[in-house]
Amino acid sequence: VPTRAALGAAFRLLGSKKGDGITDTLLNFLPAAEDESLADDIRASFAKLAVVEGKLDPVLEKALDHKSDLLRGAAAEAFANSKDKTVFEKMKKYATTEKDGDNKLRIYSALVMSSRDK
Repeated sequence: VPTRAALGAAFRLLGSKKGDGITDTLLNFLPAAEDESLADDIRASFAKLAVVEGKLDPVLEKALDHKSDLLRGAAAEAFANSKDKTVFEKMKKYATTEKDGDNKLRIYSALVMSSRDK
């Protein structure tokens, strides 16, 4: 099994689990992802972990203020993909304050896609 395929499967599996340390582990690995497909798998996992039982994941919430554009954008995109109405509104406001153009585009794209699913 190619390493990328195994890593991608592991990231997707972690996204389906709920437990301490999962989000932090994925967030720390994101900058080291070898290619965009692995980063996409991590971001997809974040979307599943961002809001659980109406509560924001504290690691992703803290990442919204991170100095790294990559980590800030991944957290914001995860929350923007949330099915939670309150979080959705919060991310609309957050997107207006984001300075990185790529992050802003990711957030708005996630918000549009998320609103289509509602």
